[in-house]
Amino acid sequence: MKPASLVVDELVGAVIHPVSHRDQRRPAMEALARKLRSEGRKVVIIPLGASIPLGAIGFVRAVQETKPQLERSGVNFNYLFHCSSSGGTQAGLVAGCRLFGLHGVKVIGVSPDDSSDAISTEVYGITRGIAGMLGLPEGSLDEELTVLDDYVGDGYGISTPESDAAIELVAKTEGIVLDPVYTAKAMAGLIDWITKGKLKETDNVLFWHTGGQLALFYSPE
Repeated sequence: MKPASLVVDELVGAVIHPVSHRDQRRPAMEALARKLRSEGRKVVIIPLGASIPLGAIGFVRAVQETKPQLERSGVNFNYLFHCSSSGGTQAGLVAGCRLFGLHGVKVIGVSPDDSSDAISTEVYGITRGIAGMLGLPEGSLDEELTVLDDYVGDGYGISTPESDAAIELVAKTEGIVLDPVYTAKAMAGLIDWITKGKLKETDNVLFWHTGGQLALFYSPE
């Protein structure tokens, strides 16, 4: 069986170079880039998750777009839950909240793979890079980070009973499809916080859905 996301990649003409372990992704990309450059090809390496300051600016702009929507609806939120892996999403959301005046919002990243410390280090580096790109003082976008690594389970791309339950619950009650790699684990974390009373009835939570639903589906080889 082949993941539907790979089927779509092939439909649009992408050439897939599989690796046996996630740690081999960057070395494989760099080796392929060297080979193609030696053949006279123009190559751009997009880092994992596009998690560099330039890529994270997209989420800064997303916060800028979201703020007036919330103002028009009269909704204020004090927690923002999302999945945080390579760091770009969380860096952009944290920086966006700082830049656009959402100072009371606690951005909660839920890891699908790495440790809280490892992801936090990446996020700090990217937010400082965003500050540099925007001509802001170093450290001006730094924020105390929250990255939860309690919901990883057996690792990246491997579902947990809690993430499977989150997919089913949200589909049945909200008509929203989560993906098993990222958003389901983030929603499992949010549900766990609610169950344990870490969120009050007066709290408003924005759940940031980062896509990936194709990972639910498979196609025969």
